[in-house]
Amino acid sequence: MGQSCQSASSTNGKKSTNGNNNVSLRPFSRPHNLSIWLRLYIYGLHGYFIEVSFTAVFDFVLNRDWKLAGCSSIWSLGIFGSYGLAMEKLSFYLRRKNVPIWIRGIMYVLMTYAWEFTSGTILTYLNACPWDYSEFSYNIGGVITLEYAPLWLMGALISERILIGRLEQLHWADIKSEESTVKDETTKKIKAK
Repeated sequence: MGQSCQSASSTNGKKSTNGNNNVSLRPFSRPHNLSIWLRLYIYGLHGYFIEVSFTAVFDFVLNRDWKLAGCSSIWSLGIFGSYGLAMEKLSFYLRRKNVPIWIRGIMYVLMTYAWEFTSGTILTYLNACPWDYSEFSYNIGGVITLEYAPLWLMGALISERILIGRLEQLHWADIKSEESTVKDETTKKIKAK
């Protein structure tokens, strides 16, 4: 309690004014203020939502199913969450080195395929893989399909710009009303006497 998540965009890239002066709010800085667990949660839910939405729209396009009932697996939360953290690190590194967007896009797609192939192979070994791309022409082991490369590229670049870009602007700020601040200062003065 007393904590709130607040955008740092209003600080114009300056240091935080909440008393925590060691926090830099520069664009493309790491979101140190949000814990790794919170970012894992956000990336996991974001990926889960996108997958459910994509499967609903895909099913509508193929079958004209107006239910728009998308599907996913609980495994996706961990896969997308950990992928988001890894992409965040790669994104910060590439942007810090001023790598052009088209090379970053290629790197993101390669990382996406590596992540999907690794997690799909592990889940297939455990007989728990919720996806199977065997029906696609350019699939590898049924766990990845090259037909999705344009979608992965678009999704990764949008995520870099919007999701990762916004998460790095968020920080935790201690919100106190002026009245409670005055009471705290008065209490400190009384105790000091």
